[in-house]
Amino acid sequence: MKILADCAMRIKFSAGESIFRQGEIANRFYVILKGKVVLEAHDKAVPIETLGKGEVLGWSWLFPPYTLHFAARAIEPTNAIFFYGTWLRERCETDHDFGYELIKRFSAVMIDRLQCTLCGWWMRIPQTDQVNGWA
Repeated sequence: MKILADCAMRIKFSAGESIFRQGEIANRFYVILKGKVVLEAHDKAVPIETLGKGEVLGWSWLFPPYTLHFAARAIEPTNAIFFYGTWLRERCETDHDFGYELIKRFSAVMIDRLQCTLCGWWMRIPQTDQVNGWA
């Protein structure tokens, strides 16, 4: 916990405020304390997931090319804890036990995010009784 506390700070976002944009350098992550944040793809055209209290926002800082895959925007006043991911990534390289624990925890976040993305994509496909000519 001390390692995380050393690279953390509290931050606030107003409703509608951009937290990060798709394609930006990924060097941070957040834990939401209060409020709601929407993850979006393609410049707000595709909502992926809405996150709230206790949820983690951002995992792209862990993996090359360290680029954000989605955009994030507060949809109501939001308080969060900001973590310096670049510093933590460097710490993972020197403290493999810490790195392993961090990866285990972020793996669950990544799986959830990917499942939400897939579900959102699936729900946008027009539903018909025929698929590729098959009834």
